[in-house]
Amino acid sequence: MGLMYDYGHGTAQDYNAAFSWYVKAAKQGDSEGEYLLGGMYRFGHGVDRSDLLAAVWYKKAAKHGFAIAQSALGSVYESGGVGFAPDYSQAEFWYRKAADQGFKPAQDKLERLIKEIGSRTQQ
Repeated sequence: MGLMYDYGHGTAQDYNAAFSWYVKAAKQGDSEGEYLLGGMYRFGHGVDRSDLLAAVWYKKAAKHGFAIAQSALGSVYESGGVGFAPDYSQAEFWYRKAADQGFKPAQDKLERLIKEIGSRTQQ
């Protein structure tokens, strides 16, 4: 239901309703619900934008082994946000977790991050 409200499929788009459904799923330990709730906070859909709360919810889903959430958490750590500085070692750690599961976007992000870190250390 949360996805239907989030994207307006079969109903009017309603971020508040989507948020409510994601909270219900997340409170039951559903990794996809936790991930989607993190996205609501990351992009400020239906709630005040919060990089810190996005990281909290992404991490809950990531710890369940959800590759998409692991990659998203890596992105949060790589870019940093309000309340915390970038942490490239944590970004690499979470990208690697997702990449090891065959998640191509994380493999690409990991490769790019390693190249960037290498070029910084050579300067």
